[in-house]
Amino acid sequence: MSGAADEDFSALELERLAAIVSSSADAIVSKTLEGRVTSWNGSAERILGWTAAEMIGQPIETIIPDDLLAEEKEILRQIRAGERVEPFDTERLTRDGRRVPLSITVSPLRNRAGEIVGASKVARDISERRQHEEVQRLLIDELNHRVKNTLAVVQSIARQSLRSTHDPAAFVAAFSGRIDALTRAYDRLVEAQMKGTDIAALVADQVVLDSQRISWAGPPVSLVPTLAVKLALVLHELATNARKHGSLSVAEGVLDIRWEVQDRNLSLRWKESGPQDLSPPGRQGLGMRLIHETFGSIGGETRLRFEPDGVACEIRIPI
Repeated sequence: MSGAADEDFSALELERLAAIVSSSADAIVSKTLEGRVTSWNGSAERILGWTAAEMIGQPIETIIPDDLLAEEKEILRQIRAGERVEPFDTERLTRDGRRVPLSITVSPLRNRAGEIVGASKVARDISERRQHEEVQRLLIDELNHRVKNTLAVVQSIARQSLRSTHDPAAFVAAFSGRIDALTRAYDRLVEAQMKGTDIAALVADQVVLDSQRISWAGPPVSLVPTLAVKLALVLHELATNARKHGSLSVAEGVLDIRWEVQDRNLSLRWKESGPQDLSPPGRQGLGMRLIHETFGSIGGETRLRFEPDGVACEIRIPI
């Protein structure tokens, strides 16, 4: 009775094990010590495309890329020697020739005498994990790039602001204003997940459109981050000059901002009216250099004119 009970128990255990293997979301494959496939579950078929009928009896090298064949030979050597095979990430070939990333765990298979006669592999598809890791790597690279670029901009603003004034208080005011402009631009970009921001939002932030003396109009235009930051700094300089010396420094002054897109170029017109006989400053400070030079490196141009009734600035930027 005891022998029969043991046989019934063993049969039940085998059935339970077979059900686990069959329903597993992971590919479960067994092979001989010579590398011939002896079992191939449904998930192996789903992940790799080969059916059990196609793979059982075939060499496991069928699904291994040529550049990874040495990896398989080492696994078989470790199994024969009774050594532990550490879990590892690798790639295997699908039926249509694609490489799929897998995380693999290998265990020895023993007969009733305890002898190693083969190996069992459990392989988990890690495509989503690899994609997530790649996205994370790209995000870190992008963040590193943007932080370095931002610090370079800040350093440049600090150096040029210091050179353009010898008054510590004036330096602090000018430098702080430019950093605030940079911060507002990046706040907008962060809200948009660094995909870009609309020009109307930049104009609103940098010119502070809360005055009845300021008007603006133009179509929706999304600017990439680099371009948005450049335009934000130029708008800040124009607005600062308008409040210190231009149309917004006098009660009767007005400011009109218009933009349009023509032939993949953004054209923005800044027109101040009110101050009479406004003349160019005798010395070109950092603000004026920023206005004139910012877009030259990307094929754009800025034309600033001091007209009898106020300042006119025309900006053309390739987008």
